[in-house]
Amino acid sequence: MVRGMAPMTDRACVVCGAPALEAQFANAWEKTRKIMACCSTACASRFDPDEHWMPSIVPVADMSEQHRLLRVTVGRINSGDEPSIVVREMLVAGVSPLELRRILIEASRATQASEIGAIKRGVLRSVLGVFTGRWSVTENADRRDPALLRAADADITAWQARWPRAI
Repeated sequence: MVRGMAPMTDRACVVCGAPALEAQFANAWEKTRKIMACCSTACASRFDPDEHWMPSIVPVADMSEQHRLLRVTVGRINSGDEPSIVVREMLVAGVSPLELRRILIEASRATQASEIGAIKRGVLRSVLGVFTGRWSVTENADRRDPALLRAADADITAWQARWPRAI
């Protein structure tokens, strides 16, 4: 359940930033959700969910829903889902940006540890290969990409710049 929804008059257009006094929506799905309001039909026609992903209101999920969504977030990021997509979806669902940042930091640390482990295994296998004549290549099996984790963190920074008073 999302709480903390602002009255329609307090909304800003997700496309141009103007007040969305008579909210328009790009499609039936957005009209049902009432999160991505536009100020006019012209802005609604230019709406692109990949570009205009920040809502016109600050959604806040209740604590039990946040805990559930945070577990989902960890699972998705650890399984290799694109972190920016996951983070954006969770922010729009009302999850705390601070908790999402904590998850990204933990994922980044785990990725670094996995990379160091893969390098150490590769060196050990190379040394053993000299003595045994058996060579093998060691790859890091971690699906998380540090560059994509940093990009997701930049999305959180952008969110906090847009919504400085939100928790």
